Amino acid sequence: MEQSLTPKELGQLNEKIAQYKEHGFPTTVSLDEKLKNLNEQQKIVFNALVDAIGLEKGIQRNALKKGTYGWSVIENVRLHIQRVILVGFDDLEIIQKYMVAYGAIPDPEESWKYYFLPNGKDYACWECHSEIMAQEQIISIHDGPFPLSGSGRTERKVIPYCPKCEDIPSSSGVRRVDPNQELIEEIARLQGKQN
Repeated sequence: MEQSLTPKELGQLNEKIAQYKEHGFPTTVSLDEKLKNLNEQQKIVFNALVDAIGLEKGIQRNALKKGTYGWSVIENVRLHIQRVILVGFDDLEIIQKYMVAYGAIPDPEESWKYYFLPNGKDYACWECHSEIMAQEQIISIHDGPFPLSGSGRTERKVIPYCPKCEDIPSSSGVRRVDPNQELIEEIARLQGKQN
Protein backbone atom coordinates (compact mmCIF):
# COMPACT_ATOMS: atom_id res chain seq x y z
CA MET A 1 0.00 0.00 0.00
CA GLU A 2 1.27 3.46 -0.89
CA GLN A 3 1.59 5.65 2.20
CA SER A 4 2.22 9.21 1.00
CA LEU A 5 1.71 11.75 -1.72
CA THR A 6 4.51 12.79 -4.05
CA PRO A 7 6.05 16.21 -3.28
CA LYS A 8 4.18 17.64 -6.28
CA GLU A 9 0.86 16.20 -5.07
CA LEU A 10 1.51 17.48 -1.55
CA GLY A 11 2.14 20.96 -2.94
CA GLN A 12 -1.15 20.79 -4.86
CA LEU A 13 -2.99 19.59 -1.76
CA ASN A 14 -1.56 22.46 0.29
CA GLU A 15 -2.81 24.87 -2.40
CA LYS A 16 -6.30 23.34 -2.05
CA ILE A 17 -6.10 23.70 1.73
CA ALA A 18 -5.14 27.38 1.34
CA GLN A 19 -8.26 27.80 -0.85
CA TYR A 20 -10.44 26.11 1.80
CA LYS A 21 -9.03 28.41 4.48
CA GLU A 22 -9.76 31.50 2.44
CA HIS A 23 -13.04 30.59 0.72
CA GLY A 24 -14.44 27.56 2.56
CA PHE A 25 -15.25 24.23 0.96
CA PRO A 26 -16.76 24.11 -2.55
CA THR A 27 -20.51 23.96 -3.03
CA THR A 28 -21.52 20.32 -3.07
CA VAL A 29 -22.95 18.36 -5.98
CA SER A 30 -24.66 14.97 -5.92
CA LEU A 31 -22.67 11.80 -6.46
CA ASP A 32 -24.95 10.87 -9.38
CA GLU A 33 -24.24 14.21 -11.05
CA LYS A 34 -20.50 13.84 -10.47
CA LEU A 35 -20.33 10.27 -11.81
CA LYS A 36 -21.92 11.34 -15.14
CA ASN A 37 -18.96 13.51 -16.11
CA LEU A 38 -15.84 11.66 -14.95
CA ASN A 39 -12.67 11.63 -17.00
CA GLU A 40 -10.44 8.54 -17.08
CA GLN A 41 -8.07 9.74 -14.34
CA GLN A 42 -11.00 10.55 -12.03
CA LYS A 43 -12.45 7.06 -12.60
CA ILE A 44 -9.14 5.42 -11.70
CA VAL A 45 -8.64 7.53 -8.56
CA PHE A 46 -12.25 7.13 -7.42
CA ASN A 47 -12.17 3.35 -7.90
CA ALA A 48 -8.90 3.16 -5.94
CA LEU A 49 -10.64 4.96 -3.05
CA VAL A 50 -13.58 2.55 -3.19
CA ASP A 51 -11.14 -0.39 -3.08
CA ALA A 52 -9.22 1.15 -0.13
CA ILE A 53 -12.45 1.70 1.80
CA GLY A 54 -13.40 -1.93 1.14
CA LEU A 55 -10.32 -3.05 3.09
CA GLU A 56 -11.47 -0.99 6.09
CA LYS A 57 -14.52 -3.13 6.89
CA GLY A 58 -14.34 -4.54 10.39
CA ILE A 59 -11.57 -2.24 11.59
CA GLN A 60 -12.40 -0.32 14.76
CA ARG A 61 -10.57 2.97 14.36
CA ASN A 62 -10.69 4.07 17.99
CA ALA A 63 -8.77 0.93 19.07
CA LEU A 64 -5.99 1.14 16.46
CA LYS A 65 -2.33 1.13 17.40
CA LYS A 66 0.44 2.61 15.26
CA GLY A 67 2.23 0.04 13.14
CA THR A 68 -0.70 -2.40 12.91
CA TYR A 69 -2.39 -3.58 9.73
CA GLY A 70 -5.52 -1.56 10.56
CA TRP A 71 -3.44 1.60 11.01
CA SER A 72 -1.90 1.19 7.55
CA VAL A 73 -5.33 0.49 6.01
CA ILE A 74 -6.66 3.79 7.37
CA GLU A 75 -3.52 5.63 6.24
CA ASN A 76 -4.16 4.19 2.78
CA VAL A 77 -7.77 5.44 2.84
CA ARG A 78 -6.45 8.88 3.84
CA LEU A 79 -4.02 8.85 0.91
CA HIS A 80 -6.80 7.97 -1.54
CA ILE A 81 -9.08 10.66 -0.12
CA GLN A 82 -6.25 13.14 -0.70
CA ARG A 83 -5.96 11.95 -4.28
CA VAL A 84 -9.70 12.26 -4.98
CA ILE A 85 -9.49 15.81 -3.61
CA LEU A 86 -6.71 16.55 -6.10
CA VAL A 87 -8.74 15.31 -9.08
CA GLY A 88 -11.78 17.40 -8.18
CA PHE A 89 -13.98 15.32 -5.87
CA ASP A 90 -13.88 17.89 -3.05
CA ASP A 91 -17.32 19.07 -4.12
CA LEU A 92 -18.93 15.83 -2.93
CA GLU A 93 -20.55 16.08 0.51
CA ILE A 94 -19.28 12.64 1.54
CA ILE A 95 -15.69 13.55 0.63
CA GLN A 96 -15.97 16.86 2.51
CA LYS A 97 -17.22 14.95 5.55
CA TYR A 98 -14.40 12.41 5.51
CA MET A 99 -11.44 14.49 4.37
CA VAL A 100 -11.10 15.93 7.89
CA ALA A 101 -12.21 12.78 9.75
CA TYR A 102 -9.58 10.65 7.98
CA GLY A 103 -6.82 13.24 8.29
CA ALA A 104 -6.62 13.93 4.56
CA ILE A 105 -6.51 17.64 5.38
CA PRO A 106 -5.90 19.50 8.65
CA ASP A 107 -8.85 20.04 10.96
CA PRO A 108 -10.30 23.57 10.61
CA GLU A 109 -11.37 23.37 14.27
CA GLU A 110 -7.69 23.04 15.18
CA SER A 111 -6.72 26.18 13.21
CA TRP A 112 -5.74 24.06 10.18
CA LYS A 113 -2.56 22.96 12.01
CA TYR A 114 -3.30 19.36 12.99
CA TYR A 115 -4.79 16.33 11.24
CA PHE A 116 -6.43 13.22 12.63
CA LEU A 117 -4.32 10.09 12.97
CA PRO A 118 -5.85 6.78 11.82
CA ASN A 119 -7.37 6.08 15.25
CA GLY A 120 -9.69 9.05 14.66
CA LYS A 121 -9.05 10.60 18.07
CA ASP A 122 -5.41 11.72 18.21
CA TYR A 123 -3.81 14.43 16.09
CA ALA A 124 -0.50 14.94 14.33
CA CYS A 125 1.11 18.15 13.08
CA TRP A 126 0.44 18.88 9.41
CA GLU A 127 3.94 20.36 9.01
CA CYS A 128 6.19 17.76 10.68
CA HIS A 129 3.79 14.81 11.33
CA SER A 130 4.72 14.62 15.03
CA GLU A 131 1.98 13.42 17.34
CA ILE A 132 0.31 16.33 19.11
CA MET A 133 0.83 16.71 22.84
CA ALA A 134 -1.42 18.51 25.31
CA GLN A 135 -0.69 20.86 28.18
CA GLU A 136 -3.26 21.41 30.91
CA GLN A 137 -3.63 25.09 31.68
CA ILE A 138 -5.14 26.45 34.90
CA ILE A 139 -6.59 29.91 34.39
CA SER A 140 -7.13 32.22 37.33
CA ILE A 141 -10.40 34.14 36.95
CA HIS A 142 -10.01 37.74 38.08
CA ASP A 143 -13.63 38.72 38.63
CA GLY A 144 -13.28 41.19 41.49
CA PRO A 145 -13.81 44.93 41.42
CA PHE A 146 -10.07 45.69 41.68
CA PRO A 147 -7.10 44.67 39.50
CA LEU A 148 -5.86 41.16 40.35
CA SER A 149 -8.80 40.58 42.71
CA GLY A 150 -11.36 37.84 42.47
CA SER A 151 -13.29 35.02 44.01
CA GLY A 152 -10.52 32.46 43.66
CA ARG A 153 -12.25 30.62 40.80
CA THR A 154 -10.16 28.84 38.22
CA GLU A 155 -10.84 27.15 34.91
CA ARG A 156 -8.95 24.27 33.41
CA LYS A 157 -8.42 23.74 29.72
CA VAL A 158 -6.22 21.57 27.59
CA ILE A 159 -4.00 23.30 25.05
CA PRO A 160 -2.75 21.16 22.13
CA TYR A 161 0.73 21.76 20.73
CA CYS A 162 3.29 20.19 18.42
CA PRO A 163 6.41 19.22 20.40
CA LYS A 164 8.65 19.99 17.38
CA CYS A 165 7.05 23.11 15.86
CA GLU A 166 5.58 24.90 18.86
CA ASP A 167 6.62 25.92 22.35
CA ILE A 168 5.03 24.16 25.31
CA PRO A 169 2.06 26.35 26.33
CA SER A 170 2.09 27.92 29.77
CA SER A 171 0.54 25.83 32.52
CA SER A 172 -1.21 28.90 33.93
CA GLY A 173 -3.06 31.94 32.68
CA VAL A 174 -5.25 34.82 33.75
CA ARG A 175 -8.67 35.87 32.50
CA ARG A 176 -10.19 39.17 33.53
CA VAL A 177 -13.96 38.98 33.91
CA ASP A 178 -16.22 41.97 34.34
CA PRO A 179 -18.54 40.91 37.21
CA ASN A 180 -21.37 43.08 35.85
CA GLN A 181 -21.15 41.52 32.40
CA GLU A 182 -20.95 38.05 33.91
CA LEU A 183 -24.15 38.74 35.89
CA ILE A 184 -25.94 39.99 32.76
CA GLU A 185 -24.91 36.84 30.85
CA GLU A 186 -26.04 34.54 33.70
CA ILE A 187 -29.45 36.26 33.90
CA ALA A 188 -29.86 35.97 30.11
CA ARG A 189 -28.93 32.27 30.29
CA LEU A 190 -31.46 31.62 33.05
CA GLN A 191 -34.18 33.53 31.19
CA GLY A 192 -33.47 31.43 28.11
CA LYS A 193 -34.05 28.25 30.13
CA GLN A 194 -37.42 29.52 31.36
CA ASN A 195 -38.74 30.34 27.85
